[in-house]
Amino acid sequence: MELEGRLDSAVSLPEVLQFVGMNRLTGSLTVTHGEKVVRIGIRAGRVVNSSSVERPRKLGYMLVTRGLVSRRDVEEAILKQERSLRQPPLGDLLVDQGLLTREQLSQAIRLQVEEEVYDLFALREGTFKFEHSSEQEVGPAVVELDVDRLVMEGARREDEWARIVKNIPSEAAVPSVVRVGGRADLDIDNLTPDEWRVLSLINGFSTVESICQRSGVGRFETCRILNSFLAAGLIRLEKETAPVEPPVAGPPVMMQGMKGESGPNTPRPKASQPGTTSARLLALFSRRRDVPQPDGGVPAAAPPPEPEPALHYPNSVACLTDLTNNLIRRLVSDPNFYTGQADDHLAEQCWRTAVTVCPRADLVTASGNRLDSGRFDRFVERAGVEGAFKGSYAETLEAVTRCLKMLYVLAAQRLGPKAAHDLFSQAFDEWRRRATIMLLADFTFDDLTAKVFG
Repeated sequence: MELEGRLDSAVSLPEVLQFVGMNRLTGSLTVTHGEKVVRIGIRAGRVVNSSSVERPRKLGYMLVTRGLVSRRDVEEAILKQERSLRQPPLGDLLVDQGLLTREQLSQAIRLQVEEEVYDLFALREGTFKFEHSSEQEVGPAVVELDVDRLVMEGARREDEWARIVKNIPSEAAVPSVVRVGGRADLDIDNLTPDEWRVLSLINGFSTVESICQRSGVGRFETCRILNSFLAAGLIRLEKETAPVEPPVAGPPVMMQGMKGESGPNTPRPKASQPGTTSARLLALFSRRRDVPQPDGGVPAAAPPPEPEPALHYPNSVACLTDLTNNLIRRLVSDPNFYTGQADDHLAEQCWRTAVTVCPRADLVTASGNRLDSGRFDRFVERAGVEGAFKGSYAETLEAVTRCLKMLYVLAAQRLGPKAAHDLFSQAFDEWRRRATIMLLADFTFDDLTAKVFG
């Protein structure tokens, strides 16, 4: 028997879960909202796992942001997991290596599953489907959550959210500390560990959304803590202005026909297809080369090439994001590389993975096939690269380098190692010649080449 329907004003997800819990059913509840699909495993009416647990990088990100393990340990464990035939869970690998206790792992997974369920409670539309299955088909019981408690906590959170959004109407706002103490309604010396963790992330340039992602205590709890700080006068919110679209660097001839993002309806001519621009120009060039000169003399020498215009960047991250965007445009315009609509979001895919490893790099954003460093550049101009912003700068530089590395590996798989190496080497050499970077901050193209090709 299956239970399915639409989420709307008449049927809510908490009601569906309560029905499943009351009847102590066992199976999988799948919730779909647009492109988002979440599966919740239920055993005898209790939530025991969710699809987020199956994504090791999401769990690894939470463990790192909570300070339980290092980023390097998570990366090495994921690499070991991918190479193993048995594919053991990431958490078990970290516990077996003595990097994490079983209790710490259980608490992190519980928070991860709870946050996913609470996010679903906020849905006002979508579809749901519950399918009965055996306990083995449900999967391992990584947690055991009582449905009634989840529903009651979800209702409490919904009421409190209504109060929070009055003070924090946008997650693009930037909180900053205005005083360190002195208010009776907030005892700064007796903050909880979670409150200290959130306070440590308030630096005057990270947005509310960024702090929520990096706090490791969940979106609701982070906003609740920020709201208490606001009420106590410890912080203030500054509205984040929308980033200005920077001009695309590079000579006009390089950008012809590349200003829009590539998509499924964009014509992609084959390289050797007769009648394409490149083929017609090549044929025209060949004919002109064979045409005799009117005076029978030696053809006039071609005029010297015009010098390449310089590319000016305020910092090394801005330079590398523009280089990345240029390489992505070259790759997706190659019919031997482009495989379909998924490649229209390469920048988003690579950047999502890079920020999972380098969470403080989230001032740079990705949309479609373009990285945008506009907000990052403004903070560099305001704060420099020393002090509180130094770690974020270094981590952002590393994230963009990782993004280039992922693109290079993908290009080597599709185009072949030599073609990929030639393409990236040409781009690196071009940027080395033409780029003028005002603030280098320990960046060199030699280091970049070694990290991407190494």
